[in-house]
Amino acid sequence: MLTFVIAIVAGVLSPRAVPFLKDRVADILPDGPDLSEAELQVFAFALLMVLVGLLAFLSDSGSPLGLALGGLLGRFGKRIADLIRSRT
Repeated sequence: MLTFVIAIVAGVLSPRAVPFLKDRVADILPDGPDLSEAELQVFAFALLMVLVGLLAFLSDSGSPLGLALGGLLGRFGKRIADLIRSRT
């Protein structure tokens, strides 16, 4: 359950991690590939999910399904809620 909640938080925070990651990638790879905004968003989400997965593994709690569902709910929860509201 804790992994699910942390994954929701990570999903919500993933768009806010994009500017931070963009700066870090530019620092590490100054002549590296130019990543598009969409690629940076996917990278941020994946990186946060890996970190939550490691936390779940080290704390011996949660499941991969809870991690995936929590991450998706956190990342797309607002869109899902808006879709449900528009249908009623």
